[in-house]
Amino acid sequence: MAAQQDAIRRGGEGRLLYITQATQAEQVTPDLPMPFWADFSIRELANTAEVRSGGSRTAVELEEGMYGVEWSVRFPKIQADAAALAFYNLVVASGSPEECTFFTFCYGDDRAQYTIQDCKCDNRTLEGAAGETEWLTGTMSGFGGMVRAGTAAAQTYIDAPGLAMHESAHSAWELSRFRSSYSNGLRMTPVIAGPTGGPSTRTSREWDYMTEGNKTIEGEYGLFAYQGGDVNGACLTTYAQVLTFTEKCTPYEGVTLTWAGQKLSGRDLNIPGDDSEIEWTIPWLGTNETLAMV
Repeated sequence: MAAQQDAIRRGGEGRLLYITQATQAEQVTPDLPMPFWADFSIRELANTAEVRSGGSRTAVELEEGMYGVEWSVRFPKIQADAAALAFYNLVVASGSPEECTFFTFCYGDDRAQYTIQDCKCDNRTLEGAAGETEWLTGTMSGFGGMVRAGTAAAQTYIDAPGLAMHESAHSAWELSRFRSSYSNGLRMTPVIAGPTGGPSTRTSREWDYMTEGNKTIEGEYGLFAYQGGDVNGACLTTYAQVLTFTEKCTPYEGVTLTWAGQKLSGRDLNIPGDDSEIEWTIPWLGTNETLAMV
């Protein structure tokens, strides 16, 4: 029975830490606490493919493809803390040309930990709905490189309160709910290796470069009243709206979620047959999104 129990672990024994890298392929030891996380998932991709040949109904070979890693993390409450925002904002690219920061995860349980180096964040989604017990929640996802054995680490957290939707105020309209998404269009790209000492850092079958594509900011609002003007107008109104979470008391801090260059991309109306509220949905596109401490 003891051996069987030792084979099972639940979420309470999970481990997840991170640290940023100065460059691609830098090997670092994650020791920074994460924001509160509801769950973390990782998928290693072997991209194994069949090789077919005439005269055989069975694949004549199974060939290993390009190796890669997909990861995602879900947050039960977005926290109003500078250290938490440092992780949430790993989705933001900077520099010229713009590049996202490489970082390394350490993950596992109390028995063993592993690291994923050369991670980048491809997508961040933030959302919330009206209600006294509704929180600002979020997800982040992206790609990574090599997985290797990690260093034993105890789980720690960023100890700061999360944000409740009843603490927020929108700069233009009363909302029933909102969702916004920030995407980098990342792509894992392999190359035919050049001479030793070249720019590629590949050591096996993994990708050589992870480049940023088109940045896309999109979202939607739920509203109980018609807003936004004529969607069929010759020129739609451009908005720069802000969702502000106020500092209600110590140790709570204030946070703003700011969008630039917003334009409506449509309008939907749902009239229910039961006693539910009539609700409008406005999907929109934007040019930028900023999550910052007040």
